[in-house]
Amino acid sequence: MVGTGNTKLIQEEAVLDHCPNVKTRDRVIDVLRGWFILMMVTSHVGYGSILNKISHFPNLVSAAGGFVFLSGMVLGMVSFQRIRREGEQSCYRRLLHRAGLIALIHYIITFTWAILHQYTSLGAGIPNAAYFGGWPAVSLLILTFRYQPQYLDILPLYVFFILLTPICLWMMVRKYSILLLGLSIIGYISVMVRPDMLSLNNKVFGSEAFHLLAWQFLFVLALCIGYYRNYLVNDVWRKHKRLILIGVVGFTCVMFVLAQFERHGVPARLHPFSEYWLYQLFERSELRIGRLLYLLGTLFTAYLWLHHLDIKGKHYAPLAMLESLGQRSLYCFQLHIWLLLVVLCMHWNYLTGIQLDALVFINLAIIYWMNKYRVLSKIIPN
Repeated sequence: MVGTGNTKLIQEEAVLDHCPNVKTRDRVIDVLRGWFILMMVTSHVGYGSILNKISHFPNLVSAAGGFVFLSGMVLGMVSFQRIRREGEQSCYRRLLHRAGLIALIHYIITFTWAILHQYTSLGAGIPNAAYFGGWPAVSLLILTFRYQPQYLDILPLYVFFILLTPICLWMMVRKYSILLLGLSIIGYISVMVRPDMLSLNNKVFGSEAFHLLAWQFLFVLALCIGYYRNYLVNDVWRKHKRLILIGVVGFTCVMFVLAQFERHGVPARLHPFSEYWLYQLFERSELRIGRLLYLLGTLFTAYLWLHHLDIKGKHYAPLAMLESLGQRSLYCFQLHIWLLLVVLCMHWNYLTGIQLDALVFINLAIIYWMNKYRVLSKIIPN
């Protein structure tokens, strides 16, 4: 994407417009995905480590939110082109196949974790099968996505979202986008009023980490942004660039400052929000409005900055490493889950200080090395 003169301008426009004739990925999106993989690994393996603090420097921005938004946006961009080239039915079949693949991955991982804990009593954080009434009951819970222990609760969300995508695309193709967003907003607001509505996770595993009705709004919004990207870039962004920059980046900077007061260790008297308003604005599982807007603003600001660096040809090594992880995010996620299982079974998650930092570094190094050389890529899909 880096060049000189007219070539650079043409390639930049092609990336912004997602031109199907240019055989290139949006490298910035891959870098952002890599950043969220880094956040995920450091949160699960080494919460409190130095890398965890660095990767989470915006605070109140989670890896899950970034993944859901970027996945929805990319899916919208790709589906727009695919429908034009192959037709709706082919696009929908691909989506159903993708949903089936992710569901299969979830089943394999979850059954493995449950069986390992059942017969080895190693610390995987999962109750024994007898607690649920035996393996038939456990199997039914897993197959219906209601068996969601910690760390294994994100893939079911993606399965539902991808199954929802053909309906969304059908409505957008027929110009029912306003109705689609309206229905999605109603679902989102319903969770704010009734947080217990449509809860899928079994109560044994605690409160739901990602409420389906709340998080679907982030996905549907991103899907629409991706689908209408050409229009948003050509007719909205270029005509109102200065106003959008001042509004979104200014808001994000203000939220960034406020978010720093909500870090652990900051005296309560310095917090700009009471506990009540902190919940109402930034609660994660229900994706409250403050967290939602802060996430969108942070992604927008980070995308513009990284895109500027890319166009200028400033390809720093850390960004290149994040890009390589982001290009195969599902593959890296699966590697992380299997490594995390080892960490939990060996009780290494209780390490502190320099040992914890070393554990995080080793996990990231293994994931990066295996991704670079495509280790086990024939049996671990992406």
